[in-house]
Amino acid sequence: AVSLGLIMSAAPAFCQQKAIDKLKKEGFEIGIKLSQTAEVAATEQAKLLAPAPSKTISLPSPAYRAACSRDYCAFALRNGTVMVYDFKNDAAILDKNFSKNPIYCVAFHPSLNIIAFGDKESRITIFDLDKKDKAKTIYELGKAISDVRFSPDGATLAAAYLNKGDITLYNTSTYEPKQEIKAHGAGIYYLAFSPDGSLIASGSRDRKISITPIQAQFPAQVLNEHKFMVLALDFSADGNFLASGGGDAQLVVWQKGADGIEKKPYFNWVHGDWINTVKFYGKYLFTGSKDGKIRVFDYANKSLLGVFKAADVVFSIDVSPDGKKLIVAGPHVLVYDLNALLAAIK
Repeated sequence: AVSLGLIMSAAPAFCQQKAIDKLKKEGFEIGIKLSQTAEVAATEQAKLLAPAPSKTISLPSPAYRAACSRDYCAFALRNGTVMVYDFKNDAAILDKNFSKNPIYCVAFHPSLNIIAFGDKESRITIFDLDKKDKAKTIYELGKAISDVRFSPDGATLAAAYLNKGDITLYNTSTYEPKQEIKAHGAGIYYLAFSPDGSLIASGSRDRKISITPIQAQFPAQVLNEHKFMVLALDFSADGNFLASGGGDAQLVVWQKGADGIEKKPYFNWVHGDWINTVKFYGKYLFTGSKDGKIRVFDYANKSLLGVFKAADVVFSIDVSPDGKKLIVAGPHVLVYDLNALLAAIK
């Protein structure tokens, strides 16, 4: 996607709108990217860290998504490859090209050694890592798969699309569709289940975040704070907070209230560029940006704890389930000692 920022012109408003509509049809993204204030920039400068990765995994193509399970980490690559790495044995157990087009997403089943991933060729692949073979291929004709996500209980697989604002839910016992959610008026970039599995959050090209009860056809809430596409979402482990990041370079932390997610943001932070990934871990919130920096927040206290340059661009981050590794995916995969990193910012 191409970021054009806000288009300003002396032409009448209807002429501006026609120009914007034409660009959208041609695949351009239109929105506003915010700039850091001098105060925010100074705070980040004062919080600079310089950790060295404990391991680097070289890739033939950048990794758009990283996802970790108890035993492995999986990476979805721009060149259509999916790699699954076993850190215990320091080796890839899967490194295979599945598509001629980029694979934007990969997700682990919560209890089985099964991954799901989707591509621009309208296919969702379910791959059994124990059997080293495909378990199922789902064809979503005419839909470019942007995200797939297993529910916390593993009973449901959710799929979202770059070119359609719907979410399809599949029963994982048969992988037959069981429900469709009309979530957005434009394509979706990211999905996140709440920890109890009762809600699914979606971030879209329409700049909105939809919060939908798992049995509903339409969202119960729509959050409007981002000024550009919403690229990343994550719920805190207790379900009391939701983090979102977007093409407007803005991190927004939302708090759960008595009647759902509070519409007024709990906390905001403007980054140096698009925010591609957000990840809660304990009392910390990690973000990864197009500016190549990882930022670490104490989100409950609304404060930045540290920032460091990891790569030219950061597409995805995850934390290993044992809490020992911070996995950073970009041009290559970088692995950081999480305990050492957190000790450095205390």
